Amino acid sequence: MFAWLFRSVRKNVEGSRVPFSTTWLVRCLFVFLVFERGSAVWSGAGGGQNGKAGGPGSIAFRAGGLNEGYRPRPVLVLGGTGFVGGTTVRLLIKSGEFDVTVVTRGNWPWDSSTLIQPYVRHIVCDRTFTYGLSECPALTLILRNTTFEAVLDFNTYTGEQMKDSVSVVKNRVSGFYLYVSSDSVYDVCDRRHLGPTREIDAVRPKNRTRQEELSARDSYGHLKLQGEEELVRQRQAGGFPYVILRLPDVVGPRDSTHRWWMYQLWVRFAHLVPLHLPFSVRYTDFSLVQVDDVAKGILNILFSNSSVYDHAYNLAFKEAFTLNSFLTSMAKELGVSGVKFDQRHTAVHFYPESRAGILDTSKAESMLGWNPTTWEKALHRNCVFYEYVMTQRTFKTCELKHLVKTFASDVDSNGTKAFLHMLKDMYDIETRELFWYHQEL
Repeated sequence: MFAWLFRSVRKNVEGSRVPFSTTWLVRCLFVFLVFERGSAVWSGAGGGQNGKAGGPGSIAFRAGGLNEGYRPRPVLVLGGTGFVGGTTVRLLIKSGEFDVTVVTRGNWPWDSSTLIQPYVRHIVCDRTFTYGLSECPALTLILRNTTFEAVLDFNTYTGEQMKDSVSVVKNRVSGFYLYVSSDSVYDVCDRRHLGPTREIDAVRPKNRTRQEELSARDSYGHLKLQGEEELVRQRQAGGFPYVILRLPDVVGPRDSTHRWWMYQLWVRFAHLVPLHLPFSVRYTDFSLVQVDDVAKGILNILFSNSSVYDHAYNLAFKEAFTLNSFLTSMAKELGVSGVKFDQRHTAVHFYPESRAGILDTSKAESMLGWNPTTWEKALHRNCVFYEYVMTQRTFKTCELKHLVKTFASDVDSNGTKAFLHMLKDMYDIETRELFWYHQEL
């Protein structure tokens, strides 16, 4: 790119000094000004502190280089550093097409502080049951002067939170509002057909007593469905279009729940502590989805026309699973044989979390072009990532502590001791720093 800068001095490379001509100095000044202008763009792209927002300027770096006058498409992301949200935001950044504003509590899990934080406008806002977006002054300030093409909502859990979100971004959304929901919504609805679960099954029973019974059985599904209902209600009142994605258990790299990682390590020492395979879910069919596929699906929606709006979509692998088949395929991928199972009626297990069963994805296939990764490729990719994690000190110091703490709370102390010994023997990890919370281990 800058070969012309040195063209006049290339002949003197072997000499002891390179002559500084006037032409050469002018060219240096031009390059300096170009980079000064570019760095000004990125100087405001870091995360905001204490509710203050920073962000990209009017010039953006894209795959083709510096594009003056180019205006990336503004997108607001609620919860963009976690598992699904973080993967999606990284893809938006990589595309070079979007000016991303991220609203989070301020946590940067995994390596998001490196891969995400420098390239987005970050607003610190704690969306709890007490506080909402309406009490986030930095976001209110930005919304006065910005209309977003899309809102990508990864962390709304209740109808009240959705109502608050809708009121805050009302009249500031030129495109649509995408809500990442869950297949748990089907657990508070009565399905009246055989076969895979379809989008039309997310309807609460008319009988109030039955509604309350199902809601009490699965409060998470109840609250997520409340969020969907509020979003649909505002649309029916003349509000902005929506897209709802109903996801089963999500798997992939950088899982903040650590479920895959925990199972992968557990498979490694299942000869000492048998894997829990409760009879209650041993042969229960369920769906999974790869996080990268969800992110790509969201990107495709951003580039789609309005025909995909005002619909809910199931996203999942084409393959179906049981806990037995899932763990067996993981052991095979890792080359571990002789895995033992604990088949008590009730025991700790991480998949499935929902009773929705297998999801029908035909609607997403026909309307969104949904074509997920094969299970074979996803299994390999995920196992490779979590083996890689075990060699990276950056991840081990933080994420591994959370992993061990979760394992200790879900499995008995003997299992935790065996787990810590395995970490030491197989991965040469000093375990004393990992069980500060449980000294008797």
